[in-house]
Amino acid sequence: MPPVTQPPVPLPPVPAGSPVRRRAFDRETLDEIASELGQSLTCAPFRFRGQPVWRLAIPVVSGPVVRGETSEPVPEFADGAVAVLTFWLSLGRVDVSAPAVSVVATGIVAVDLVPGVEAIFRYLGGSVTAARNGRIMVRTGPSPGGAALSDSPEPEGFQEDE
Repeated sequence: MPPVTQPPVPLPPVPAGSPVRRRAFDRETLDEIASELGQSLTCAPFRFRGQPVWRLAIPVVSGPVVRGETSEPVPEFADGAVAVLTFWLSLGRVDVSAPAVSVVATGIVAVDLVPGVEAIFRYLGGSVTAARNGRIMVRTGPSPGGAALSDSPEPEGFQEDE
């Protein structure tokens, strides 16, 4: 008996007036990702089923990450640390190798570009975000209220420390 699969759930639209640009996961979008993250895209020294595999290296910047009026501590990494994104377009896959984390995200259905800040690789059930400063974030499970963007409201009962 074949496995039961569910049809892909469409992502909610990007809100009107948002600076976020939603793109397909394709070759043209890779150039936009490189531009937004301030880095150069390179072709990997190997291919998959005759198709090119692409890479992007982002230097990791240590220091606090500012959210609103607060900042979050970020671990200090050795000088020269990088996050490497490997794009397998023919597989709909992104591999991320960064200090303290390695992630493989498959079934990429869209890429959200936040100008000058980050690229969000969306797949059914979550996302992987690569920020311009080399910070990598992984989200799994449904978004609160079904929202698809990184500025989703915090879960009910969430409160920032004062």
